[in-house]
Amino acid sequence: MYLSVEGEKLYAYYKHFEKRFFRFLEKAKYKSRENDIHEFRISIKKIKGIYKLIDLLTDEFDNQEHLLPIKRLFKPAGKIRESQVNMLLLKKIESEKKMTRHYTLSQKCNVKKYRKDFDKQIQDFSPKELKRTRQIIKNYCKVFTRNQIINKSKEFVQERQGIIRDLLMQKDNIDAIHKIRITLKEISAILGLLVELEVEELKPETLIELKQYEDDIGLWHDYVILRESIDKFLNRTAYEDIEKRLELSLLIEDIRDEENDFTATLSSFVEGAFDIIEKGFTTPLNTT
Repeated sequence: MYLSVEGEKLYAYYKHFEKRFFRFLEKAKYKSRENDIHEFRISIKKIKGIYKLIDLLTDEFDNQEHLLPIKRLFKPAGKIRESQVNMLLLKKIESEKKMTRHYTLSQKCNVKKYRKDFDKQIQDFSPKELKRTRQIIKNYCKVFTRNQIINKSKEFVQERQGIIRDLLMQKDNIDAIHKIRITLKEISAILGLLVELEVEELKPETLIELKQYEDDIGLWHDYVILRESIDKFLNRTAYEDIEKRLELSLLIEDIRDEENDFTATLSSFVEGAFDIIEKGFTTPLNTT
C-alpha cells in the first residue's frame, strides 16, 4: 500500500473504529440496550476525532461532509442515551423510588419515541458512504509525516485553548460551559490519536490525567441535562401529589447548587486541564 509509517498506524486505527461502528450499529438495531447505544456513540466520537485530524492535515478533506452520514445516526442515538442517563443518575441519587416513578415512566416513553427516529435513520443509512471515506483516508495516509501530525495537532490544541478562554468570559451561561466541554473533548480526541500513533512528543500518561477533567465536566453536563429534564417534566405534568412535586423541586435545587459550585471553580478547572496539556508535550506547545 506504500503508506507512511504514521499513515499506516492512522489507517489501522481508523479501520478499528469503523469496524466497531458497524458492530455496535448491528447491536443497536431495533434494541435500546444502554451499553450498546453508549458504545455505538463512542465509536462515532472516535471516528469524528480521526476526521478532524485528517482535516487538519489536508485542506482537501471536508470533515463535516464526511461526518454527515453518521451524524444523522448520532443525534437520535444521543436522545435515547440522554433519557437512559437521566434514569441511571436518578436511580443513584433518589432512594425513594415512588417519588420519581412517573418521571421515570416519562423517560421510558422518550426512549420509545426517539427509537422511531433512530430506526428511520438506520434504514436510510448507506454503508457505502463510510466505505468511500475510508478509501479517501487510505489515500491521504500515503503521505502524512510525523512532523505534519505533531505540528498540526499542536496548532489545533492552541486554537481550541483560545476558544475555551473566550468562552470562560461567559461562564455563567450554561451553553458556554457546554461548548467548553465539547472543545475539551475535541482536544482529548486529538491527543488520544497522538498516543495511539505512538508519537513520542506526547507523554501517554497525559491522556490519563486529562480524562479525569473530561469525566468531571461530563458528569456536570449529565446532571444539568437531568435537572433541565425534571424541570420540563414538572412544568408540563399535572402532579396532584404535592409531596412528590415538592420532592422533585427540591432535587432540582440541589442539582442547581452543585452546578453553581462547579461554575465558581471553572476557571481554575480549565487552567488545571491546560497545565496538564502543556506539560504533556516534550517540547513547548507554542509552535510559532
